[in-house]
Amino acid sequence: MTEILARLLDFVTTLAEFFQFGTKVYVYEKAVVYRMGRPHRDLETPGFHWTIPFWIETVQTANAVMATADLPSQSFTTKDGKPITVSTVVAWRIRHIRRFLCEVEDAESVLHDASRGAIRNTLAALTWQQIAEGGVALDETITAEVRRRAFRWGVEVESVCLSDLCSARPYRVFLASDE
Repeated sequence: MTEILARLLDFVTTLAEFFQFGTKVYVYEKAVVYRMGRPHRDLETPGFHWTIPFWIETVQTANAVMATADLPSQSFTTKDGKPITVSTVVAWRIRHIRRFLCEVEDAESVLHDASRGAIRNTLAALTWQQIAEGGVALDETITAEVRRRAFRWGVEVESVCLSDLCSARPYRVFLASDE
C-alpha cells in the first residue's frame, strides 16, 4: 500500500512539473531560460516569469550574491631568488549568468585558473622587499589582472587579497624506486 502511494505521489509531482507555466526568481538569484535545451533568455530581475510548459522551456538558477573563496597556497621564487608561499582570498560574483551557467562547471575552478597564474606572474617579478611593502597597491594590481582573466567566464572579481605571505624553505624529496 505504501509503495502505491509513493508511486502516485511521484506521478502527481511529475505531472505538476510538466504543467508548470512559470518560475520564480529570488532577489539573490539570476537565471537562464532554456528552450528545447538551448539558452533562450536571461532572467536577471526578481519575481515571477512566465515559461512555456511541457518541458519546452526549463529554467536554471544560480546564486548571484557576493561570495568569497580561499584559494590554496602556492609557492614560487621571487625575483631575488627567495622562495615564498602565498595564500589568497578572492571576493567574486556572477556578472553574466548565461556565460557562467553554459561555460563554467565550477566557480572555484574559474577562480583557481584565473588567479594562480596572475598571482605567480605578478609576485615572481618582484623582490621580497617589494612584496612585503606592496600592501594595497599590490592587491589592486593582482585584482586587475585576475578580473581581466575571469571576466570571459561571466565572473566578476571584486578583490583579491593576499591573506598569508611567508618565506618558505625549499625541500627536495627523493623517493627510492621500488625494485
